[in-house]
Amino acid sequence: MSQASSHRILTPTIIGYILSVLLTVGAYWLVTHHVALTYSTLYVSLAALALVQTFLQLFLFMRIGKGEDAAWNVATLIVTIIIISIVMIGSLWIMYNLNYNMVH
Repeated sequence: MSQASSHRILTPTIIGYILSVLLTVGAYWLVTHHVALTYSTLYVSLAALALVQTFLQLFLFMRIGKGEDAAWNVATLIVTIIIISIVMIGSLWIMYNLNYNMVH
């Protein structure tokens, strides 16, 4: 492997690592310093930071959009996201209905 090839691979990894650490420290800071946010705003902020970090790691560490099988990788990622979303939304819906039926 040439030095230029190694440099192209190493740079996204270093950038991804630094950004992941910054996002993790940012989330930690939001929670520990009790910033003047409502609970719902805090939850949304933490979810947004987690989502950004997820995509950052997918594209910088796992290189989802790169390589010869990039289209298949992206298609697999989209199907996985759809299945996980269906399971999560269905679970929340079931738990809400169970809670409503148990209370009323």
